[in-house]
Amino acid sequence: MSGQLKEILLLNKKSEIMRISKFLILIVFISMVCSCRKPVADKQYSNVSEMVKDLKKSVNTISQADFKKILDSKAKYNLLDCRESEFFDSVCIPGAVNVARGILEFKVGDKIQERRKILYVYSDSEEKTILAATALKKIKYSEVVVIEGSFNDWVSAFPEFTEKEPNKGKNSDAPPPKKEEGGCEG
Repeated sequence: MSGQLKEILLLNKKSEIMRISKFLILIVFISMVCSCRKPVADKQYSNVSEMVKDLKKSVNTISQADFKKILDSKAKYNLLDCRESEFFDSVCIPGAVNVARGILEFKVGDKIQERRKILYVYSDSEEKTILAATALKKIKYSEVVVIEGSFNDWVSAFPEFTEKEPNKGKNSDAPPPKKEEGGCEG
């Protein structure tokens, strides 16, 4: 009888081990499935101001006075102007690269390839700059810093740190003017 008892106890232990193994496999499987879930849908806002206020919490900012110190130090940096090109073409912060906010996600990679280098961003409004910075972070620019305030604030505070007509005499992204067709020359 003791041989039969040993056999029954051994079978019970094997059965218990199998149940525990199945339970652990189930837990691992559930964990894997849950970690592959898609993120919750983006938050909904009643207006743009509310959205920008919320997004501002997740972007790095620098005051205009502190950014001027960076300009004074002659440090190397990337600087992005997100205003429309006609505004950039009249005046900008020296060294800035222009990609308008409306085409930012499509064109910035062509003009600023260094995605791990600090990138300072400004525009004609801080709100637009915050939206641009959020988009840049989503397309893998790792160190994006919003220059607080608007470009007009910058011009008022530091007019000596502006460059007039930065594209004068340079090739621009603007299409060439249309040639006149017809007439005597054809």
